[in-house]
Amino acid sequence: YTVTYTTAGICSNSSMLSVTINALPTVDLGVDVEVCNGGSVTLNSNATGAATLSYSWTNSSETTPSITVSPSNTTSYQVSVTDGNTCVNTDELVVNVLPAANALASNNGPVCENNEAQLTASGGSAYKWYNANGVYLSNLKKYSFTAKSNTAGIYKVVVFNQAGCKDSANTTLAVVPTTAGTLETITACNEYTWSKTSFTYTLPGMYLSYTQTASECFADTLLLDLNYSTSDTLLVETCEIYTSEAGNTYNATGVYTEHFTNASGCDSTLVLKIVVGTIAEVIEEENCDAYTWDVTGETYTETGLYTHYFGSGTACDSAIVLDLTILPKLEANIVYQNADTLKANDGGIAYFWVDCASNEIIPGANGQTFVPSKNGSYAAQVVSSNGCIDVSSCALVTSVGIQQHVATPSFTLYPNPTNGIVHIDISNVSAEFTITVNDVSGKLISEISTQSSSTTVDLSEQVKGVYFITITSANTQPIIKRIVKM
Repeated sequence: YTVTYTTAGICSNSSMLSVTINALPTVDLGVDVEVCNGGSVTLNSNATGAATLSYSWTNSSETTPSITVSPSNTTSYQVSVTDGNTCVNTDELVVNVLPAANALASNNGPVCENNEAQLTASGGSAYKWYNANGVYLSNLKKYSFTAKSNTAGIYKVVVFNQAGCKDSANTTLAVVPTTAGTLETITACNEYTWSKTSFTYTLPGMYLSYTQTASECFADTLLLDLNYSTSDTLLVETCEIYTSEAGNTYNATGVYTEHFTNASGCDSTLVLKIVVGTIAEVIEEENCDAYTWDVTGETYTETGLYTHYFGSGTACDSAIVLDLTILPKLEANIVYQNADTLKANDGGIAYFWVDCASNEIIPGANGQTFVPSKNGSYAAQVVSSNGCIDVSSCALVTSVGIQQHVATPSFTLYPNPTNGIVHIDISNVSAEFTITVNDVSGKLISEISTQSSSTTVDLSEQVKGVYFITITSANTQPIIKRIVKM
């Protein structure tokens, strides 16, 4: 650059100055990072520039190109880089501190050898168990196995929380040697409840019960032999009087039940279906509610034996026998009706819905709950486990089409990160909604209710860190977004 000075238009003089524009040093800390509380992260300036570079960091006394930090709260870091020409450039990033996992481990020991050992973890949402040799065992919160002498020792669990942070804890399992205790040999009918375990056994076999002291375990043994009751049915034809093996006499057609002790010593039953006459044919039928026999034209509503004789009607005339079982049915009811939703009673194995106006089954309507597509009267057809069907009374639905579609709400936050005031713009919410602010521990910071499409939240008095803003309304699911306070 040259400057010329002239006096009275006659005398002049000039001077020249050279100006050099030096490039700024480059610096790039990269994108914002996350670190678990208690952990550390290295920040690298990645700086280049003329001659020797010097460094100055906020929230750190270090003057090196990179620093390792372990903040306890979300923190913003800025590096200023000065080159040999005294030119300065800066960059900034935020280290977001996530909640740390807190692993806890325990066990149910000391455990008797051959008994169940259980390792229990807590403090997170996912778990990995390892033995003392580092061998992976399980991803269960509670891990169970049979205790042996070689399973005693240290077990490690690695716990992960929902933020992805992990922690570990150890627990030491003690296994106590087991020696033989008492021996019981029992014979019983159908089942046996052992006083040492208070458990009822329904199968024969050998069962163990462990008694533990401070230094050893005793295994008491039950050798169980079970006999079982019997239940038989016998169809008998007789001309006059029938005498059963139990010594009872019968002279009329019918169904009779006898109770006796079988050869194994267990209480048993025998159902006698006695027909006075000569049986020509036996017809077995099952039906719901009632059955009309085409042989006699009569309708029967109870389980039983029914006979039709041929001939003169004497005791030994030929007879056709109807062995009839009337099946119980589940009564159908509509137990719940809310606006346009109907629900049938529990207990059915299948459900069908009927349009009462046409008396026809509605295609595709085969669930316990039914939402009609139009107003009208509807009934539930309920199928019992035995195949019997019952139909409920009709229920009137008049509210279809009255309720309007509820749009899914959405909202935006800015600025993020923020130094204090957060602006919130909400759309698709017509009714009153609630805005809550929580910190990373779940503590409620603030709560407001509004119908405005634009509002603000003030975090200026809160410490630096991560916060969660949630919007809820009566007709929608909560929507959650994260914001960083610097």
